[in-house]
Amino acid sequence: MERTGTRNMVIVLGYALLLAVNATSIWGGVFPFFPEEFQTDMVTTTFYLAQALTFCGTFVVALTVSYRQDNAARFPRTSLVLTPWLAGSFCLVLAMYLPNLTLLLVIAAGLLQGTGAALALCSWQACFASKSVDRGGLLMVFGTATATLVYLLLHLVPEAVTAFLIPLVLIPLCGLCLSLSRRSMDTSQPMFTEPTREHARVYQHVARTYWKPALCIGALGFSSGIVRALALYHSNVGDVVNIASMVGALLGAVVLIGFWNRHSFSFNIYGIFRLLLPALLTAFLLLPFLGADYLGVFAAFAYLLFSFATMLMGIQCIQISHNHGVRPTFAFALFAAVVYLLQALGFIFGHFAETVSIVGLQPLSIVALGSVWLLAMILIAAERNPLRAVPVPQTELASTIEFIAIHDRRADKPSAHRGSQAHNDPLAPPIRDRLSKRCLMAKETYGLTVRETEIAEYIARGVTVNVIAEKLVISENTVRAHSKHIYTKLGIHKRQELLDLLETM
Repeated sequence: MERTGTRNMVIVLGYALLLAVNATSIWGGVFPFFPEEFQTDMVTTTFYLAQALTFCGTFVVALTVSYRQDNAARFPRTSLVLTPWLAGSFCLVLAMYLPNLTLLLVIAAGLLQGTGAALALCSWQACFASKSVDRGGLLMVFGTATATLVYLLLHLVPEAVTAFLIPLVLIPLCGLCLSLSRRSMDTSQPMFTEPTREHARVYQHVARTYWKPALCIGALGFSSGIVRALALYHSNVGDVVNIASMVGALLGAVVLIGFWNRHSFSFNIYGIFRLLLPALLTAFLLLPFLGADYLGVFAAFAYLLFSFATMLMGIQCIQISHNHGVRPTFAFALFAAVVYLLQALGFIFGHFAETVSIVGLQPLSIVALGSVWLLAMILIAAERNPLRAVPVPQTELASTIEFIAIHDRRADKPSAHRGSQAHNDPLAPPIRDRLSKRCLMAKETYGLTVRETEIAEYIARGVTVNVIAEKLVISENTVRAHSKHIYTKLGIHKRQELLDLLETM
């Protein structure tokens, strides 16, 4: 138990270091620990464009490799992650002291850090996905909250020291934590072992199903990208984006853990996007009228939302890997490629609006009009049927993230009183007969996931493994892995015991 706790602490610390280091150069659009005279428009713009290009490109490459190469590494080696990440950080430091080579070094720093940071995120996603769905998600949330504390502690160190502390201490320590965490990974699961070419249909199904939820998160990424561009031209914005991104991550993690500890609930990404869209549209339309002071508030709001959304994205990717048996790198790279590409487009558009003059329109007016148009287009694309007036029911969407109460899972005995509320679960499949209702009651009583409930009902009905795999578009080994988890949660060993247990519901 003590050894497991130590391993979990290593994972949380390593992931926190990754997020904190990224916040010092990649996320905020400014370099909080570098001299102000170094942060010229040319330096920050060039760095971001170079970084964004390789950041998104690395996710596209990771997505392609994880799908096409059966014999490729399941996740990049630690040395492959650290080398470009460290080299990019050193290039950024050298750029301050070599004015004749500043622009060249800044470009190199952006290219290298973009590659290293993307590989690091994919690597940590694989570590989290190798755990159970619940534990992997919890470790990610705790790591996100800890990242804020690490980032704030960096502000207590003199800036001249922090610039060197990042490449000399923080990045190597993050790499050490990653190397240690990989030793505890369970790579015997189907998501790691099964050849992708034999299950191309599964991967194609995941890509067709989940690009729309990724697009919804990408809308928030687009908004944050615009804010990042405006930060280059409005100093009051640059002062808040880094802090806002980390505080948003902390608040989101604390609130999420607070609810997750006692309650079972779900987040629907598409539903949240529809809920936030009116506020986003209004916020953009107010930009030309309320000026620079309002821009700082809007920047904090945009980054706070985006930080929370990216945390939910990571948790959903863990669930996708387990539910469908696809490689964690594939699931995460699919989301990340869409989300961060839209963020980069937002930055380019915001930069274009500030530098290109259009007759009769102020820069903030161009930003407002262009953003409203693009957000409307994203909403139309995310709809299953754009001509349909009624929103698509949440049960038909792939954008739902499921959270099962931590407190009930820790209990020695199942909470029998929860079973009576099974029919109120918005994620549950429709009740067809007495057996399906009993399966839903078992879901609530024993903390089964939606996918496990589906498979448990198929097993109870006597459906064979290959037929279940065909119906759910997953591999047969993934079905067997889910069956093992179901039996463990229910404390049984075979189908007849499952039937006997359901008779008691």
